[in-house]
Amino acid sequence: MTPLTRKIQQASGILVQGILALAAVTFLIGWLRGNSANEMFMAVIALAVEAIPEGLPAAVTITLAIGVGRMARRRAINRRLPAVETLGNTTVICSGKTGTLTEIQMTVREIYAGGDSFQVSGIG
Repeated sequence: MTPLTRKIQQASGILVQGILALAAVTFLIGWLRGNSANEMFMAVIALAVEAIPEGLPAAVTITLAIGVGRMARRRAINRRLPAVETLGNTTVICSGKTGTLTEIQMTVREIYAGGDSFQVSGIG
């Protein structure tokens, strides 16, 4: 999963929880005011369905497509839209001695973070 899809999934979970909480409060208030449970149930379902944004997937896809277009103008090759977002969040790119990106095995030996230096061992 890319960072964007994780954030969208988290936001969707919070949104659904909020919608369910508001639906429960709406149902309770309506029922306490004397409306029938059946009538309030139908109203709450209608409100919950309307509260879910339909355009979110389309907006994300369009945004990623714009990113692909920008990368194509710079002669970057990319086959998948989510990869654009992942590349956009990249802060460090490791390359070999020829300057090309590699998938073979590069190993980090030392990390500088927060003013401290950390030695790292391992393979790959």
